[in-house]
Amino acid sequence: MSDTTEDALLDGRVHLRQPVRGFRAGLDAVLLAAFVPARAGDQVLEAGCGSGAAFLCLAARVPGLRIAAVEREAAMAALARGNAAANGADAVVTEGDVADPALARRLGPCDQVFANPPYWPDGTPPPGAVRRAATHESNAGLATWVGFLTAALRDRGTVSLVLPAARFDAGIAARPAAASPSRSRPSVC
Repeated sequence: MSDTTEDALLDGRVHLRQPVRGFRAGLDAVLLAAFVPARAGDQVLEAGCGSGAAFLCLAARVPGLRIAAVEREAAMAALARGNAAANGADAVVTEGDVADPALARRLGPCDQVFANPPYWPDGTPPPGAVRRAATHESNAGLATWVGFLTAALRDRGTVSLVLPAARFDAGIAARPAAASPSRSRPSVC
């Protein structure tokens, strides 16, 4: 990806190359990373990592994590790999899709799983074609994302999502029956 900018998050503790146009990291990634209750030594998984902003902010906050990340778009996965290396993060970025629960099981079991999934249902007016893919559900709705994350989750692990308040109920309802409060702790910021 040639059209990128060099940006910094967390007062320069995280350096990030990201596309000039399209979905760019912002406050959602920083808040998500702050919300994940990870501890040093945890295995964590981010689904739909984009350029890696959220997992990099989490790694800056909690040293010693083992990070797995999944990104569907090849160019974004390459950016995430490069950003992980540039920031010294112990991260393995896999090109894959949240519609593949077998991939989640291969990447798990994880202590913490998290995502900033597309959260607006189809039919909501799009903010633009490029951003639409990152913010609007398509063939992989919220239940698919939560299913992917819980498939990688260790018993008593935590699922953390960034959702607008209007989608909080949908996020909680998307939890599979196997992800009861006794098995996992949902976190929605």
